[in-house]
Amino acid sequence: MFLAAVLGCGLALTARRGRAQGGSGALFPNDLGPTTIDVSSYPKPYQDTYKVFRFKCAACHTIARPINSEYLEVTGAELAALKRKMPEAFQETALLRPEVGIWKRYVKKMMAKPGCPVGGDGKRIWEFLVYDSKVRKIGLHLDNPAKLGAWKHFRWELLQKFKAENPKRFQELYPRCTSFLLCTGS
Repeated sequence: MFLAAVLGCGLALTARRGRAQGGSGALFPNDLGPTTIDVSSYPKPYQDTYKVFRFKCAACHTIARPINSEYLEVTGAELAALKRKMPEAFQETALLRPEVGIWKRYVKKMMAKPGCPVGGDGKRIWEFLVYDSKVRKIGLHLDNPAKLGAWKHFRWELLQKFKAENPKRFQELYPRCTSFLLCTGS
């Protein structure tokens, strides 16, 4: 009985992953990016949470989706400082989307879906996503223009690849391109 339940759960998760990946291609540009992060330099609690995040979030969608997301959660004070220090961080929200509470809202939205396995780990996963997105996208102290440039270039390439492979879906997601480069292709 126990084995049947485990196998049934595995089949359900496999079916969900297949739908999340769309079968014929990625549903979102993020799905085309890496599926791992090197967290070896992160504080131990974040390294531990990364394992939980990978396991639980991959039950419903590719782990690449949150890893390669444009989301950058900041506080109100950080948002104001970022606007002063690096206004270029706000030029194209498809590349980087700094916003107060954005990961918190996203994690809550995922947790509200039927069958979401996140459960009591939601706060830890949210804290990990906030920390990780700052470190990789713009620097922990939101002051690294080189990281910002590298992140924007990475996202731009993901979007271009997605647009080439999924032009119809790209138009659904980005009906009003705000960037000449995103609208005209590579």
